[in-house]
Amino acid sequence: MTHNSLTPRPARRSGTPASRSSITLALASFLALALTGPGCGGPQADVPQDFAVPVEMAKAEIRPIRQVLDLVGSLEAKEAVMLKPEISGKVASIHFKEGEQIEEGALLVKLDDIETAASLREAEADLSFARAEYERRKDLFAKQVVSKQEMERTRAEMDRAAARVEVMKARLVKTSIKAPFSGTIGRRRVSPGAVVEPGDDLANFEVIDPLTLNFEVPERYLPGVRTGQPVKLKVVAFPDRDFEGTVYFINPRVSAASRSVTVKALVPNPELVLRAGMFANTQLVIEERDEAITVPEQ
Repeated sequence: MTHNSLTPRPARRSGTPASRSSITLALASFLALALTGPGCGGPQADVPQDFAVPVEMAKAEIRPIRQVLDLVGSLEAKEAVMLKPEISGKVASIHFKEGEQIEEGALLVKLDDIETAASLREAEADLSFARAEYERRKDLFAKQVVSKQEMERTRAEMDRAAARVEVMKARLVKTSIKAPFSGTIGRRRVSPGAVVEPGDDLANFEVIDPLTLNFEVPERYLPGVRTGQPVKLKVVAFPDRDFEGTVYFINPRVSAASRSVTVKALVPNPELVLRAGMFANTQLVIEERDEAITVPEQ
């Protein structure tokens, strides 16, 4: 007897076990690539795992600091003149040695004064006569013997004679050329017997103790500059020595060309080793802090 089995079959699943394993493996590989990419912070293939940056450490300290300007200046004589005669004449004598220290008022050059002295005596004689003549005219005027006009003419002649005496005295004084201040005499440019004219050079005369140091400070540092401020300087002639000075002048005008201001300092020079015209490497402290947090520059 044949039976027709009507038992239902189980339904088929979508996919076999082999196909499900392949899909899972593909997803895992994709996620691994995404996690190791540059955008996800994963390790790079070309970066060593033991890479390190060397670091040096130093302790910060509180100490005073200075802001110093390095400038170039020039030394000049505090006072300097070129000795020149005011009148013409022959050089009678020279009373100095080149490079000598001279006190104020000392005689340096004497011009021949024979003619000038004689002219002075002549003028004094004329004055004496004019005074006597005036006194006589004054007595006669009091007696109404001479006119007022005659007396005034005599008075004018006496005044002219007196003026001539003063002129000759001044001329006689100018035959003696003296030191206008205490300083150092320079190179002599004339010899005894030479005839000089007004304005001819005789010798330079300068004050080199102290000297004046001139230098330029950029305008942006002007707030840090003041009178009485110390400066330090070095010169090529004495590279192992330090010299010091004190600021005494700050120009009230800033240069439109360089945008800097001229500053002057007095530099003591008791040994007279420094000379006018020298260049000087100058250091000016424009700011100081007593308690600043510092670390080594390197």
